[in-house]
Amino acid sequence: MAAASVPATAAAARTTESNSGSGGVSRICRDARSASRSRSVSSLSMRSLHGEWTGSIHGVGPFVEELVQFRRTFSVPTKSNKARQSPRTFNGGTSCQLSSDPGLRHSRPGRDERREAYSRSMADVKTTRIVSAGGQTKLRRRRFSLATADGITRSFDATKVRIGSHPAADLVLAEPTVSRLHAQITVEDWGWRLEDLDSKNGVRVGGLRVRDADLPGACTLQLGNAELRFEVEETEAEVGLSADDRLGSLLGRSIPMRALFDRLRKVAESDAIALILGETGSGKEEVASTLHGLSARADGPFMIFDCAAVSPQLLESELFGHEKGAFTGATTRREGAVEAAEGGTLFLDEIGELPLDMQQKLLRLLERGDYQRVGASTRRTADVRFVAATHRDLARAAARGTFREDLYFRLAVIELRVPPLRDRPDDVDLLLEHFVRAQTADRDEAQRALDRLTPATRDRLRQHPWPGNVRELRNLVHRMLVLDEAPRPAPATSPATPAPAPNDPPSAPVAGGVTVDPTRPWMAQKRELVSALEARYLEAALAHADGNITHAAANAEVERMYFKRLCKKHGIL
Repeated sequence: MAAASVPATAAAARTTESNSGSGGVSRICRDARSASRSRSVSSLSMRSLHGEWTGSIHGVGPFVEELVQFRRTFSVPTKSNKARQSPRTFNGGTSCQLSSDPGLRHSRPGRDERREAYSRSMADVKTTRIVSAGGQTKLRRRRFSLATADGITRSFDATKVRIGSHPAADLVLAEPTVSRLHAQITVEDWGWRLEDLDSKNGVRVGGLRVRDADLPGACTLQLGNAELRFEVEETEAEVGLSADDRLGSLLGRSIPMRALFDRLRKVAESDAIALILGETGSGKEEVASTLHGLSARADGPFMIFDCAAVSPQLLESELFGHEKGAFTGATTRREGAVEAAEGGTLFLDEIGELPLDMQQKLLRLLERGDYQRVGASTRRTADVRFVAATHRDLARAAARGTFREDLYFRLAVIELRVPPLRDRPDDVDLLLEHFVRAQTADRDEAQRALDRLTPATRDRLRQHPWPGNVRELRNLVHRMLVLDEAPRPAPATSPATPAPAPNDPPSAPVAGGVTVDPTRPWMAQKRELVSALEARYLEAALAHADGNITHAAANAEVERMYFKRLCKKHGIL
């Protein structure tokens, strides 16, 4: 990475640099001693895994302060068996703690901690606010502007702005050092987030190269050699909110869901392609189904095509159909998903898993509206509305070259973001009661099941992070009804374990990393433990294989379809 000047105050940013281990620290210590002996030295270089970082310092004291400011914890190996070493003092009187504890190496504050610190620093600048006027609740979002070096200023009120040299980017920069999809700014609840989309020449904030940063109210951004001035404006844009807590098969009384309901009604009025973005299990298929039901094509078919569930060799045949004799085993002519959805909506689920060669054929279908069966000599016209969905970051995939840029921009004409369940805890009670009544035939039995849910249990469920989102909650209710026991989200599958409810029975001491409860049946706890182990293994296997199901299944030495069934069972896909 190119050298960058250290700003006076540390931005709440997740930088691309990381220290290079004990060897790098040894060099820093040697340079620091030299600097303390020779006050004429005005800068030091710190090598990292990603290149060289240069910080302007004067003496050793400010240098150590910069290390603390950038939240670095350096470790050096010592001959001592003690986990922690006493402070080492450099010449010049400044001391710092060096640790040989492996658990402390490369330590950084968690994302929630960073966001909390960022929110405190931006206490007077909020991205959105809720106002009540005339008995109605309204949501207003702050606008922000980007000004180029030649004096051109653009104002934005969208939740995501893509910046690059591609003509379809939201802000086009005609600069050779700017990648086609260089970076994007996303409006989050806690502030404005800048992400480098794996660009060639990087992104800098205040001179410091970053990969993912939370922006202050005003700052200078550098994309390659192009310079932009980011500023939060005083003006606001009003975001529509639905007055209903139900739309089609969707439920939600929270602000994010009511905003989604309002946007769905507007999108349903046209035949434009829609891209649904959301985490696994958040309800993307239900959003697509609701969009179809609200549209003028509601009387037509709603076809689901899972791009991740079909073998790559059969994708073209399954999507476009084939003629008799087109390949070995094609004994009859067969219509594909596009033809089956004629007059209705075709939902392309997990579009991010589509191979590159099929992406080109799908792009032609979306742009020209025609397709060709495998083995046919003529093309057919498609009268279909296309809705796609993915849990992947397609903008980043397009920048990396694993997803076609032109297809991404064709799909992302209208984006619908489904909020994760952890961001709408107000909806947990509503969904919980809905799932209990939907899975219980007798109304009185459903009411008895709901009455068993104590206020402490409901509060615990609202605080749970729900990594599997709505699907995890639905499966939890199903297990509760089948086993006739209180709902207990598996803590092993979540990033943060909810605090136990006050009425929960005491657990035995943890042994081997497993908490046992002697007051509950053995088989029930065994099933939960095995289920938690399966979920953790599947998530780790997918992360190790960069989300590729085929590679993850091969590494696990199981069949691909079995691996996929397990993932769906645990709400991972």
